[in-house]
Amino acid sequence: MKTLLLASSAALVLIGQGANAERRVYSGAELTALKCAAYYSYVTQVMENRGLLSDQDMQSGANAGQYILTNYISGTWDQKFQAYEQILTRMPRDDLELIDAAADHLESCEMQYFQ
Repeated sequence: MKTLLLASSAALVLIGQGANAERRVYSGAELTALKCAAYYSYVTQVMENRGLLSDQDMQSGANAGQYILTNYISGTWDQKFQAYEQILTRMPRDDLELIDAAADHLESCEMQYFQ
């Protein structure tokens, strides 16, 4: 199914096309959860690729991201994953900028989802 993604800093809207078109809006706590899932999963992968984390630590980050997607975000898995991918496109492309941005996000993510 083709999907149109519209994004702003306040909401992420997924609009499906076709006979069973679905509309999905992520905002507030769910948008925050999507960002946390993306930072956990992607940043740990980048850090592992740079030799800054072990494979085990990278897997822990991926597991944390999946845990957040599964438990704190509504919708079908396809909707969640499409929104997650859209969040990834909005993250810094430079590895060092990404790691720096993650430092700002991951502390609050940890407090919100893992304590």
